[in-house]
Amino acid sequence: QSPVMHTEGGFEAYIERLKISQNTSKPGIFTEIRKRSNRIVRELGPLRFEMHDHNRSILEKLMRLKIAQWKIGATNNAPTAFEIPWISHLMHSLFDMADAPVTKDAFRCALSTLYAGDTLLAIQLSLRYAQTLHCWFPAYDPELAGYSGGTVLMKPLTEQFAADGIELIDMGRGAAPYKLRVCTGIVPLGEGACS
Repeated sequence: QSPVMHTEGGFEAYIERLKISQNTSKPGIFTEIRKRSNRIVRELGPLRFEMHDHNRSILEKLMRLKIAQWKIGATNNAPTAFEIPWISHLMHSLFDMADAPVTKDAFRCALSTLYAGDTLLAIQLSLRYAQTLHCWFPAYDPELAGYSGGTVLMKPLTEQFAADGIELIDMGRGAAPYKLRVCTGIVPLGEGACS
């Protein structure tokens, strides 16, 4: 299953759907995000969200962070996905598409970042097609984990992509608690392979 956020009509319309889906008058996740954001501003500096960060070093950092994360608890020395040459090449090719002109049905990559002052808190690599954004690879610096930058990133990401015409944000396979706290629905998934 893949948790999704229905954002058609903008951020406020999404919040109303979230209230209904969670049967609450005030979704707790956004109260938590506000409190965490205030702490970040006090301790690290003002928050800045980049919807499309065009800095290639950010992509490289995301890949290094994901490799380190995937190696935690690994039982063998097999290469992680980003250490396989064709996958690494694919990531760079997708990043190069980020500058493609935006048309109604354009397929492109979106590398989004959240900064506190000059400190990079969280990165989200997404794929975008028409009115759908698929959150593909989130990453954050483990040394800054106490700030929950990935969670805080969800608010500006949802607000700005909804304002930019995205009507569905697919959080990706898995029922991680943070996904369930922001989702307004679930999409069933299937798996297969083609050789």
